[in-house]
Amino acid sequence: MPSFNLEIMDKEYSKEICQYALGMQKHSPYSFFITNELEEMKRDGTLAKIIGKYIK
Repeated sequence: MPSFNLEIMDKEYSKEICQYALGMQKHSPYSFFITNELEEMKRDGTLAKIIGKYIK
C-alpha cells in the first residue's frame, strides 16, 4: 500500500468542523478502501478510542 503522507489537523479546527477529515484527489481509487476501513473502525469502536485519545 502506498504512503498517504497524512497529518493530524489542528485540534480546534477538527472539533469545530467535523469529527474527522481526509483529503484526497477527486475520484481517488483509494476512497472505497478508506471509507470501508473507517466504517469498520466506527463499528468496532476503534474510531471512538482514537478520537477519545487524541481529539477530546
